[in-house]
Amino acid sequence: MKSTTLDPFPTPVLVRRHEDADALNQGLKAAIHRRMKIEPGAALSNRGGWHSETDLADWDEPVVADLLDLFTAMTKEFTLAIMRLPEDSYQFEWEYKTWTVVNRAGDFNIPHCHPSASLSAVYYVQTDPPSAEHPESGLLALQDPRLAISAIPPQAMYGHSWYNLAPKAGQMAMWPSWLTHFVHPYHGASERMVIALDARVTSELYDFERIEAFNKTVEI
Repeated sequence: MKSTTLDPFPTPVLVRRHEDADALNQGLKAAIHRRMKIEPGAALSNRGGWHSETDLADWDEPVVADLLDLFTAMTKEFTLAIMRLPEDSYQFEWEYKTWTVVNRAGDFNIPHCHPSASLSAVYYVQTDPPSAEHPESGLLALQDPRLAISAIPPQAMYGHSWYNLAPKAGQMAMWPSWLTHFVHPYHGASERMVIALDARVTSELYDFERIEAFNKTVEI
């Protein structure tokens, strides 16, 4: 008798590295530094560092529009992966909110989620890799949503309470906004520059006949 192992409730995290992002990152870095000179910044999940207002999408620099195009493409890719339905069977309208966080040595972000959004993402403009002395420096930590998992032995059978993602310049990551996450204290020599995005669905339409026809062709 053959057994089948199911994984019915996955938590998807999409990661993509843009290799040719030097010009984009230099432009974003300059735009962020200009804004840091004229705005005091906000205090939200960040402890230390500089957190911009959530109006980055309205900045005038062309590189911001280029980055938003990358975020839009990633939102589309992530949605296709989650829905597992033909692209022509549904239509979503999105509202985006973006901001930047600049951390220096000792700065970090406390555990939090983004309850008003559907998807959340980050793009790394600049960061130093972790060192042997500080192996978790600046890592993005994603919490396992199965909160009781750490109390169930053996823990190694199921996974770990936190998943650490090492940032690299030009890298993007996207996850469901309800997923709790934080940033480990940063110990790099340069600034750790991140641009974050929240994507919220403002309207949704479905072609239920198309979806039903598709489901009939899928073996369950």
